[in-house]
Amino acid sequence: MRGYDLAIAGNGLLPAVLALHLRRGYPGLRILLLAGDAQIPGHGLELVMPGRLPPTVRDTLAPCCVAQWQAFFMAPPHGSIAKIREAVIAVDPVQLWVDLVDGFGPAALVAGCRELHWSDGRLAWPGRSEPVGDFIDLRGLADVAAMTDVVEGPGLGALELPALSDFSAPDAPWSCLLHLPIGRGRVAARRLSRGTAGWIPADISGLPGGDNYQLLHAAGAGLR
Repeated sequence: MRGYDLAIAGNGLLPAVLALHLRRGYPGLRILLLAGDAQIPGHGLELVMPGRLPPTVRDTLAPCCVAQWQAFFMAPPHGSIAKIREAVIAVDPVQLWVDLVDGFGPAALVAGCRELHWSDGRLAWPGRSEPVGDFIDLRGLADVAAMTDVVEGPGLGALELPALSDFSAPDAPWSCLLHLPIGRGRVAARRLSRGTAGWIPADISGLPGGDNYQLLHAAGAGLR
């Protein structure tokens, strides 16, 4: 069996972007992509700050961008809402999945995989194993505990920019709530579980009142 040069395991957007980025630089690289998500590369629109990404990664994401804004709102647990003047884009995971299938083939995309064992150049998971030259494990950067719902109702059409709310109270079920306006009075609400690993405070102290904010981001995914 020929196997794969590299296996990448993780959840959400990051593993898929890394795989496509590597494919652009090394077209012959055989990559196996595994995710704990029910579908690759996750579900629900992802907010990304393109200005903080390398140009090659921005180019990789460009075909999957479905909306863009020049600013967003940050709502801390205490205090007033701040308008952050930095460009953000919404990345559609469905379009990213199409690019993954075209680039790697469906057999190289394994979803719903939570148990992995890598030993002696072979990666195994329930029901299958493959010879792998190297293994990148990104599962600690983002868990699969996220939910996205499309909400519509009176007043939601007035939201013109994405809004990010941070819940610091220990009894809050969600650590972060992201609202993305998607037109026609509808908003995509994305909730990230408090148990999500790899979400850490970002330093935005240069913003007005920034010392009172705690903005969560996924390392490497550009959400800051």
